[in-house]
Amino acid sequence: MNKHFIQLLLIAILLTACGPVTLPPPPTVTATQTITPYQTPTSRPTQTAIPAATPHPTLQTEGPYLLYTDGYNVLTTIDANGIGRKQMGLPTGGYFSWYFENTVSPDGKWVAYYKGSEREPYDLALHLFNLSNGTSQLISNLIAPGFPENLEPVTKTLYFGEYDAECESDPKCRLTRVESAFREGIRHSIDWSPDSKFLAFAAQIDGPSSDVYIFSTEDNSIQRLTDELENIWSIDWSPNGERILYEHSVMGDTYLSRFIRIADPKIKSLQHPEAIDGGAFWFSYGWINQNSYLIYNGGEGAPPNRLRIINIETQEIKEIWEYSAESFFVDKENQIIVLVPYGTIWLDEKPEPGIYVVSFNGEFRKISDRIVRIIDGQDATKHYIAAINDYKELVSIKLDGSITSLQRKPDHYVAPRSSPNGKWIIITNETETELYSEDLQVIKSLEIHATEIIWRPDSAGVFLYSKPKLFYLSTNNETPKLIEICALEDCEPYKYVWLQ
Repeated sequence: MNKHFIQLLLIAILLTACGPVTLPPPPTVTATQTITPYQTPTSRPTQTAIPAATPHPTLQTEGPYLLYTDGYNVLTTIDANGIGRKQMGLPTGGYFSWYFENTVSPDGKWVAYYKGSEREPYDLALHLFNLSNGTSQLISNLIAPGFPENLEPVTKTLYFGEYDAECESDPKCRLTRVESAFREGIRHSIDWSPDSKFLAFAAQIDGPSSDVYIFSTEDNSIQRLTDELENIWSIDWSPNGERILYEHSVMGDTYLSRFIRIADPKIKSLQHPEAIDGGAFWFSYGWINQNSYLIYNGGEGAPPNRLRIINIETQEIKEIWEYSAESFFVDKENQIIVLVPYGTIWLDEKPEPGIYVVSFNGEFRKISDRIVRIIDGQDATKHYIAAINDYKELVSIKLDGSITSLQRKPDHYVAPRSSPNGKWIIITNETETELYSEDLQVIKSLEIHATEIIWRPDSAGVFLYSKPKLFYLSTNNETPKLIEICALEDCEPYKYVWLQ
């Protein structure tokens, strides 16, 4: 699930409860669009019939494997070709974090999960599940005795406006708001180190608020890393393993605000890093390279704006785009962002409408006068960026500003997904799912509406989920394979990760 959507949802819940690189030289083209009509193949493939499911043998390969949970606390591991399968269930009462991908160790050995509740009887605990043999162990209870009254010192962090004086002077109201912020952050603040040796998580082991702790898989020790009065909202380990970026939450009279801090996991003493950015209306895109983190402002219907990059080594913040961006796409390979401003809403004099390329060092250039909506959630493609034009049709954009129409009206909620090697693209609409080659020719068409598209790491095939069925489609033109998910009709692989 998209993290930005989750953050908006959580803010809404709280409201209800509480009242750089150098930019390459521009190509020798003018800043006008080039429309290339899509040529429909003379022999378009007929839609492929869907086969019946067949029983699964045990795992047949040495990996990689696709690991997913179906919403009923069952872990399913399947071969990359969909043939073999292994299923294991969590102990009774176990459940996963909202961010399932953060709970699975990168080496594929462990999955962290929760038992108990952050509500009465306040017995929330973090456990570790061994994917090789199905055994579990307790890491720690996450709530200290005396909860929620022991949160009282945290009420000093609250801020109130002139219209909320009543709660400001009511200790019970103040405590309720702090408890609400604690509950919303404690069960999704978790992340593994890249080497799988350490699991960072939020807990109130020492009180009064939640802090960042680190569990070692080598000696089962627990180290408290941070010491702030505010509660933890999220944890994000840097790709190079050198730093931990985390957010703490502060309740206001209406909205919850979040502030970024950066800790060093190698320091053994308690840390109290300074807050370096944050507020009520901002969102995190995430890591764009080993030590750079992209954030932007937004909220309450406003488009993304003020895109900025945090250098986690120096903690410096560089604003690379000061305007609004109705939609954008981050190309990590080329260290650029392709975006479309939305000046018609914000009445900005700058920049002019069109499509822009922005480098990670803040330089930008316009590549087209066209206004499109870049599709959210797409993978970094090697050839094209997918967008929607004025006619609600799918188009592809190249970095020279040329635009090709595919004459298709896609499902706006399911982004086209490029294979990791960039040679294949899956595009879906409400009635069919199509496999395209890198030159945008249709290779295969299936009579299904895929809502999840999961490419193999080696690009040799793709899993397509069409509720309540999961299909495997190889790129060598084999017949698609129907994979039985589970015995329940409404279960689905809505959380998944690749095990290498």
